[in-house]
Amino acid sequence: MAKHDPNDLPPPYYSLDLHTQPPLKPHEELVYGVGPGLTPPSHPRYIPQYPPPVVVSPVTQSSIPPSKMRRRCCHSNAQCYGGSGGTLLLLGLLALAIWLGVHYGTRLATTAILHDDYNDLDDDDDNILQIYDTCSNSTVKCDGIIDCKQGSDETNCVRFDKSNGLQVKTSQDGRFLPVCHEDWNNNYADETCAQLGLRKSYVTTKIKSQGGNVLSLTSRKSPLLQSRVKVSSSCPNQEAVSLQCVDCGRQKTTSRIIGGSAAKEGQWPWQASLHFRGSHVCGAVLISHDFVLTAAHCFPSSNSLSLSTEHWEVYVGFMSLTKLYMVKRIILNNNYNSKTNDQDVALLKLETQVTFNDNVHPACLPAFDQEFKPGTACWTTGFGTTESGSGVVSKELMEVTVDLIDTGVCNGPVVYRGAVTKHMLCAGDLDGGKDSCQGDSGGPLVCKGDSRWYLAGITSWGAGCGEKNSPGVYTKVKSVLPWIYSKMQVEDAAAVSTRSPGMPPGDEEAQDENPIVPTDTDIDLDADFVYDYFTLRVAGLAFAGIIVFLSIILLAVNSEDVVSTRLYFVNASLQRVTFSSSVGVSLPCPAGGAPHAVLRWYLAAGDDIYDVPHIRHVHANGTLQLYPFSPSAYNSIIHDNEYFCTAENQAGKIRSPSIHIKAVFREPYTVRVADERSMRGNVAVFKCLIPSAVQEYVSVVSWEKDTVSIVP
Repeated sequence: MAKHDPNDLPPPYYSLDLHTQPPLKPHEELVYGVGPGLTPPSHPRYIPQYPPPVVVSPVTQSSIPPSKMRRRCCHSNAQCYGGSGGTLLLLGLLALAIWLGVHYGTRLATTAILHDDYNDLDDDDDNILQIYDTCSNSTVKCDGIIDCKQGSDETNCVRFDKSNGLQVKTSQDGRFLPVCHEDWNNNYADETCAQLGLRKSYVTTKIKSQGGNVLSLTSRKSPLLQSRVKVSSSCPNQEAVSLQCVDCGRQKTTSRIIGGSAAKEGQWPWQASLHFRGSHVCGAVLISHDFVLTAAHCFPSSNSLSLSTEHWEVYVGFMSLTKLYMVKRIILNNNYNSKTNDQDVALLKLETQVTFNDNVHPACLPAFDQEFKPGTACWTTGFGTTESGSGVVSKELMEVTVDLIDTGVCNGPVVYRGAVTKHMLCAGDLDGGKDSCQGDSGGPLVCKGDSRWYLAGITSWGAGCGEKNSPGVYTKVKSVLPWIYSKMQVEDAAAVSTRSPGMPPGDEEAQDENPIVPTDTDIDLDADFVYDYFTLRVAGLAFAGIIVFLSIILLAVNSEDVVSTRLYFVNASLQRVTFSSSVGVSLPCPAGGAPHAVLRWYLAAGDDIYDVPHIRHVHANGTLQLYPFSPSAYNSIIHDNEYFCTAENQAGKIRSPSIHIKAVFREPYTVRVADERSMRGNVAVFKCLIPSAVQEYVSVVSWEKDTVSIVP
């Protein structure tokens, strides 16, 4: 691997260039599997190999979808606008245009950048957070009323100190203050943790209050804690609330990468393996039942495949892969800079909750006032390469102890020359030999404190692996805590219903369709809230003019023209499908919609489609794909289940009848030809003898000529 040139920007630990069309194309990358001059290595035993799904035509014949021509009549499942309805729509649009011109021309909030002083104890402005959101010009932070479109004005109003002391910021005082323990109970604890996207609380106790202004509970009803407290001069009995939302940072054992050794089972239970299309590309860290953290550079915006959740899976409990977790949402830090790797962090929300046990357990997020001083011995783990320049990832989870290095030393003339920002940590050995490496990106750097392990950093970048004066560089988790908590709170907002009248409906759906918002924009503003009212007035009036123009065009359209939204069945009679395949099977959804419908498959039994033993499911673009987890399963699996598919759009939702799918996975059979033949003119006709035991599952018969010539 090339040596680091101090004049170059730091290269990230981009992980692997996979035979499965990976998302990563870095300037220092590894070839995993195949490549010039490389012998394909055996896969690590924790990575299952999936055969590529192959579409096999079902036995049944699908009918042609309904015509897309305009229709004069409106069916019961369609929303149609035409005839006199066009006149009403025109009047409505004109009224809307007038309202927009007046309202938006004089008062509207644009995208605001909120500078959130989450850690008001830092003099170096280390934890200033830029939040990009659309807010009204009357926005008040932490008042319990959602003014911004994404609710960012009510995020980062709750935090914990290193004693798990609960602190809340309110609009009354504007500072983080401790909460009095009087009248506090488990219901308050559960609701506070749910507000942060962490579901129920783990444990809540009381601690000694330090004096000064505090917050006491009121009888006000609200799902947000900041609106249920008021400023008081002191707590009764000087008792404040201590709250821990997640049981975290505990190992199964207490015994104790480059220069590292293989970890023991349960040693680092928060380590996760992030898979792209079936192969490990990055590490990740489990932090709760629903969320894992990893590096943002694992999802390069230059490759659209890397930004689609359907290609990603998360494995936890590295010694056994009894359960994988599909990714529901990929959230990239909007402050991430791909050129400097500053704030290199991403949050993944999982489709289903992770079950904790001895081998699967989250790491603790650090407190806002928790310090990890230079010289502290910490640990980093990963499945990456164990030799600099190697193209093969480790078959075992590797661990190595590294010392934290002062940022000033890392930015010195012989190390990284100022490339390490205040949002980064340096750790390793300046003499070389111990380091994280390619494939470890997104993995944890954990440090122990008070018998628990805290996530101090996320593996990000470095020059080479284990080289002299080239320690590993990690995203400082304490620095990005406000972003982490704000995104978990927004993503889990369904657990806390907090919509205000000013928040337009449908935001959840918009986030579902646009889950990833990467940006390399660097914005640095001094004001807490920034609005460009002149631009807003112009934009509001311009938008009103566009509405008027479109209304005139609509009036010119023939009144018989109809814009319809509908749902239909492509093949409503499909009831049973039988497959026989040596690779995998695929079945399109028998329902559809226009102009677009969301198609999804379900097990008729009501179970999770991902919990069917031995069978891996993928349903993308309305197509159900089935194939075994392991090639060794072929010739032994007969999958027999009932499924149904749904189609949903603005017209409503329809469900297909239950379809009995029987899929037999086996290698191709070689069968002999009957000795007899019949003649049809000058053509000899032979019969293929198929054993009766497999005749039911044979859907394709192919002929190959033997090397022995056939004598007439």
